[in-house]
Amino acid sequence: MMIDNAPEMAIETEVAPDVYFPTLTCNDLRNMQVRSLLLTGELSPRMFHYITEELARCLPWVERATIPKASHAMHVGNPQVYSETVLDFLGRY
Repeated sequence: MMIDNAPEMAIETEVAPDVYFPTLTCNDLRNMQVRSLLLTGELSPRMFHYITEELARCLPWVERATIPKASHAMHVGNPQVYSETVLDFLGRY
C-alpha cells in the first residue's frame, strides 16, 4: 500500500510541506494535558517504533501498547486486540 501511495504522497509533500511536516517539539508535547495511548504494531517498520519511542519520551501522560501479529495497519492486522486495547484505554479515561 505504501508503494502504491508513494507517487501521490511525494506530490502532496512538495506542495504542502508544512501540512505534512509541521514543527513539533518535545516541549510542545510536554504541554499536552491529555492522556495519550501510543500503539505500535509488532511487525511495523522500525521507523514507526522510533517515532513511538520519541513521542513516549516527550508526552507527560502516555501509555504504550504493542499489537501482536500486526504491522502499521494494526486495526486490520489484529482487529480484536487492537479494539480491546483502545476500548480498555477509553474505558479507563
